[in-house]
Amino acid sequence: MRRYFVVSLLCLLPVWTASADTFSFAYTGSLYSGSGTLTAVNNGNGSFTATSGSGFYDGFAISLIPDPSAPSFAISSSGAFYYDNGLLPAQNPVIDSGGLLFSINGLGATELNFCSNGLGCGTTGGYASLLNNGHYNSDGVTDSGKFTLTNVPEPSTLAWLGLSLLGLTMIRRQSLAGLGLESGRRNPARLGPRSLN
Repeated sequence: MRRYFVVSLLCLLPVWTASADTFSFAYTGSLYSGSGTLTAVNNGNGSFTATSGSGFYDGFAISLIPDPSAPSFAISSSGAFYYDNGLLPAQNPVIDSGGLLFSINGLGATELNFCSNGLGCGTTGGYASLLNNGHYNSDGVTDSGKFTLTNVPEPSTLAWLGLSLLGLTMIRRQSLAGLGLESGRRNPARLGPRSLN
């Protein structure tokens, strides 16, 4: 039984190491607010690159625009933003001046950029959300606010925890059964006659 358990854990190991990280984000500005989830790959240096994501911004659905030159910066299709979809979860700020680029579903070519601390972002402290109408510097809106990023445990992490607890339980039961103890009680049939000494 123990052999099958070890083999099943080894089979799950590639799934564990290949999984991407999931983050939830929230933005609260003076004019607008938004939230959603991001899937990101680990760059190996404490930073992550978001590869997909979705959420809502001021009631509109938003979708992450992938960075074709990740983890380097790219220029948005309108030319209004440079972005890298970079995440820095262990640092402050948690996104850089390039930030995250989203399209706003239902509003044509409107782009949304969440960014922090920099000339390209339009803020010198904190976070901002920048909007444009799909044309460079045309009808742009800047909103300063707060951006938070939280790592969401993957289902595989929870599965590993559950399998570990199950394995420990099985090993404990086998140990008790080998001693003739089951559920903490002495099993006379397994131990033989009891000594009266």
